[in-house]
Amino acid sequence: MEYAHAPRPPAEQPETGVDCTIPGMPALSGYTYRATTANRGDSVLLSLYWQRGQDKPDPNAKYFLRLLDPSDAAKWAADLPPGQAADKPDPAQWQPGETVRDDIKIAIPADAAFGDYRLTLGSYTVDTRGVLKPLSLNCSRKLPTQPDGSMLLSDVKVTERWGK
Repeated sequence: MEYAHAPRPPAEQPETGVDCTIPGMPALSGYTYRATTANRGDSVLLSLYWQRGQDKPDPNAKYFLRLLDPSDAAKWAADLPPGQAADKPDPAQWQPGETVRDDIKIAIPADAAFGDYRLTLGSYTVDTRGVLKPLSLNCSRKLPTQPDGSMLLSDVKVTERWGK
């Protein structure tokens, strides 16, 4: 007998509201992340909900995601402009007030050690000399801040696949 699991699709609205303003970027209204437990080799989904304000976005602004192991080493990472995962990478082309949902698949490495990991999000811009400048996340919902200025979105426990 075989069983199939079909994950629920991302919500139209974020399940966790954070209402973050980020200089030069669309506001991060919230996110949906449901996988607090994962197996080696899984791909888990994170949805970020960006909303364009009236200000002109900085074309060099990006956000980053990191899956950090217990020693703070990144086991998975992504650096993207808002909207890239939704095929709308230029927020200047969005309508004021438009919401764009980035769905990002986070790959849990097949060789990841079992244990507790952290999923973090931060932002930055690149100046004309190519120097990275962190951007502050000013959020109505306070999430734990990491030493690099990023915020903790979720703890993730990597476990052994059931039945092995």
